[in-house]
Amino acid sequence: MIRQMNTYLKNHPKFVRRVQAILIGLFIFLVAFDIYLAVTDQDTISNVIKRATDNGLFVLTYLWGILATNLFITRKGKKLVHEILGTTLVVFIALLIEIFDIGKDITTMCLEMNQPKLAHLISMVFGSLVAVLVWRQDHVS
Repeated sequence: MIRQMNTYLKNHPKFVRRVQAILIGLFIFLVAFDIYLAVTDQDTISNVIKRATDNGLFVLTYLWGILATNLFITRKGKKLVHEILGTTLVVFIALLIEIFDIGKDITTMCLEMNQPKLAHLISMVFGSLVAVLVWRQDHVS
């Protein structure tokens, strides 16, 4: 299926350019909207995300660790699991974190140790480890 998609993308460069333009446009819109909200003294997207992570939304930093690892640490060897299974595992672990409220327990433990930022570090490192094992993109030469 991936080969078919790669062949399709190679044979349809206009489609690729359209998707790139849409993504760039969406990014510019979100940045502009965030600036507009900041200038008009409203609650910005950045503040909402910061407040959610400061309130112990452990899964956001877990997902950021996964995303950062997927983007910046590529795989040269054979994958341990198929892409679909890897994505399913990433989402399943995120759901387990939320369902069992693991982030609250870790945040409480870190607060008791007087190290509140340690919870974010644990979350990001855990996300990076999961990504290294099951969800990295292939290395491109």
